[in-house]
Amino acid sequence: MAVQKVLVVDDDPSLLLAVSETLRAEGYDVQTARRGSEAMVRVAEALPDLIISDIRMPGMDGIEALTQI
Repeated sequence: MAVQKVLVVDDDPSLLLAVSETLRAEGYDVQTARRGSEAMVRVAEALPDLIISDIRMPGMDGIEALTQI
């Protein structure tokens, strides 16, 4: 089975690190983004199997980013 790709989006660096490292330890291929607009770039580069996103972020929030995706 192929490694599942996960995109984690959060403007809080500590939370972003904790979630991404936990998922990596479980064998997931994890990409990260610190804002909605950055998440859009990551998705354009490689479509993840799952996106985990904070909904309250400055600029483009998580809901808007996921709606556009």
